[in-house]
Amino acid sequence: MPECYADTLLVSTLVPPAKRYNHKHSCLLVEREMVTGKLKDRFAVGIIDKDKRKIKYLKEFEMIDQVENYLALYRHKSREKHHFIIQIIPALEQWILNVCEQEKITFANLPGDLSELKKYTKRQSSMENENLKLLYLTMGEKENNPAIRKLKGWLTVLKEKNYDVELNELKNAGN
Repeated sequence: MPECYADTLLVSTLVPPAKRYNHKHSCLLVEREMVTGKLKDRFAVGIIDKDKRKIKYLKEFEMIDQVENYLALYRHKSREKHHFIIQIIPALEQWILNVCEQEKITFANLPGDLSELKKYTKRQSSMENENLKLLYLTMGEKENNPAIRKLKGWLTVLKEKNYDVELNELKNAGN
């Protein structure tokens, strides 16, 4: 469950879903779905940004893997709950800028400035924006980038294994 339109496009571009990802409009709605919604007692993966909005539910999780300053993977402390949270660090727009700077990716037809990029990614239309999708495809080709490798690895393992995911397999995903 990605928290915003641009996050949904990112994960569906890097690891295409069988049908579609369960998009939510905010991290609070991701939290609500996992705590009291349909996924309360089912397998769930929330994908949220580390930004000013913090979800209380994250206190019930333990970090099991990370790419420092880029990503964190959390698992619910209760083994009966099959809930995971992937946190993009910091918020998505700065994350995009950081990965692109690190990989020397240029922004074709997209704003390379943080405040302008935020305006761009907050629109509902960003979920189907071809320029943003092309940027994500370019980022996804950067197999040596640890953040891209880990994100793709975690998503792939979680998507394929669901309830049967093993902790070591997640930790080694993308290595």
